[in-house]
Amino acid sequence: MISIKKFSTKWCSPCRMMQAEIRQLQKLHPSWKIEEIDIDKNEEATKKNRINSVPTLIFSDGKKTKRISGFVKVGEIEDFVKKHFGDCKK
Repeated sequence: MISIKKFSTKWCSPCRMMQAEIRQLQKLHPSWKIEEIDIDKNEEATKKNRINSVPTLIFSDGKKTKRISGFVKVGEIEDFVKKHFGDCKK
């Protein structure tokens, strides 16, 4: 199973634009766990995950972790997952 942590904040325009992409991703991949973390409300998780820019997505399959920063579309996210974790239909 793919787990995604989305680090963002309300004042970030690309973060707000990515909300539609995340909603679509959740519909396409209901088995993926997507957690939204507001950097202004959760400084501990922000520091622990070394978040330097938003939006940042951190992906994990339980064995390895990868990240993308900046605005990305659903297809780019699926391609990223397929490249680093295998079949994105899991």
